[in-house]
Amino acid sequence: MYVATLLGLLILAGQPAPPATAPQTDLRKLYEAGKYQQVVQDLPAAIAANESEKAQLQFIAAQSYQKLGQWDHVRSIYKGLSALGEQDPWRYIGQSAEAAIDKQPALALQAAQKAVMLAPENAYAYFQLGMAASVQPDFRKAADAFQKAALIDPTFAYAHYYAAMSYYKLKRIDLMATHFEAFLKLAPDAPEVPEVQSIMRTVRGG
Repeated sequence: MYVATLLGLLILAGQPAPPATAPQTDLRKLYEAGKYQQVVQDLPAAIAANESEKAQLQFIAAQSYQKLGQWDHVRSIYKGLSALGEQDPWRYIGQSAEAAIDKQPALALQAAQKAVMLAPENAYAYFQLGMAASVQPDFRKAADAFQKAALIDPTFAYAHYYAAMSYYKLKRIDLMATHFEAFLKLAPDAPEVPEVQSIMRTVRGG
């Protein structure tokens, strides 16, 4: 009764009624907070709200399914991306991601390079190139790719995280620290935060 009266008063006053609770559509933020189950639950609503970003949202969901160990869903999404048009960079991002989990590093790298060639301003193309290079492993190539992804999209927390991990492997502690600091600011609730803080303490001598 009280709620109905309040809504009526708001309408009479010319004020909009309080919005209904809507599903969280910022899947990347949910992923960065380790809320993988919520990511996959909110995927349909996120796509409905932003159809033009469907492939990116599906890619984030695939990463969430991977964290949840639900490999059938991971493969299903990557196969769907791989079936996109030949001029769509997400086709090759999907192919690369699928090849990486199948431990086919040469194919993963080749497909990611194709994605970068088609979309040199797509941060996810460089991100996947970094993931493919890590499988080889070629940490120099991986670091360059992740850093490029972070330059294109400075808010891409996991581009910073993987860039930092690559530089850690290369013993470039200065660049590692820069990217880890960015990651901690962008994703303070990420599951990797304790690991990152531990590495930073170690390299800084306590």
